[in-house]
Amino acid sequence: MQPEPETLTAEFNTLAHVARDPALELRKKAKRKALTVFLAGKLIELDTDNVKAYRNMYYCNSALEQDGQELKEATYCKNRLCAVCGAIKTANLINGYMPELKKMSDPIFLTLTIKAVEGRFLKTAINRMNATIRQIQKHLTKYHKVKLFGLRKLECNYNPKKNTYNPHYHFIIDGEAKAELLRKMWLQYNPTCDPRAQKAIPADMDTMIELFKYATKIIAKDGLIHALQIDVIYTALRHKRTIQSMGIKKQVDEDEREKVIYDHLAPDNTNWIWNQEATDWINQETGECLTGFTPDKELKLLFEQLRE
Repeated sequence: MQPEPETLTAEFNTLAHVARDPALELRKKAKRKALTVFLAGKLIELDTDNVKAYRNMYYCNSALEQDGQELKEATYCKNRLCAVCGAIKTANLINGYMPELKKMSDPIFLTLTIKAVEGRFLKTAINRMNATIRQIQKHLTKYHKVKLFGLRKLECNYNPKKNTYNPHYHFIIDGEAKAELLRKMWLQYNPTCDPRAQKAIPADMDTMIELFKYATKIIAKDGLIHALQIDVIYTALRHKRTIQSMGIKKQVDEDEREKVIYDHLAPDNTNWIWNQEATDWINQETGECLTGFTPDKELKLLFEQLRE
């Protein structure tokens, strides 16, 4: 029996925020770190051209420096597959862009896709998508006098049933008419697309937050982690911007992290080192665990799948 993808995927891709419950937030961080280490280990075994990036991901946040009641990361890999770094980045994107999104009078959540492709064609397909969307935006500005305001997010998912990849865009655009015009032109440039998959709906807080999450779902719909296919997606997206603003500015720098005080910790100056067997950071002097995190049955099943 494999874990249900919905619950675990939500936990794996959950966003970081200022800790209301510091102890709970640390346990969530430990879970993200444990998952990342297992995933990075499988990716390293593939020995692809991305192995250096995966090694950095493996050791990311392996050491935490406690300064009083604050915890500081010794390393920060910024890899888009790292769940710990991804949570920090998501929180910063929300803090940076949400004030602008809230100003929109008619926010629309628009999804634009292309026909699913085989892995060997994925990078070319994404390059073509990016070129197409730039052409469309220039056309809208020049001939329709339409300037888009909002955000564009590039994502790609793997379909294990068909062994295909689905690169797609999510947009938050201010104005239903503008979103519909963009959708119409996308179909003109991509006549093989299924019109039913190009969807525009009113944006709410949930869809806005969804835009800032993962560039790819680590856990597929079958509840499994497919390391080889994740590497294909990572290669296709490498050196590409997945979040692109359109006429709005981010108010918080991407590397800026909010200071969090973990008031349940006794003030101290010490180092905590990650131990994958314990799925926790350990005080090397005392043997004490930092978070007390214990993997549940669902997570243990996933770990077993990754060990295979």
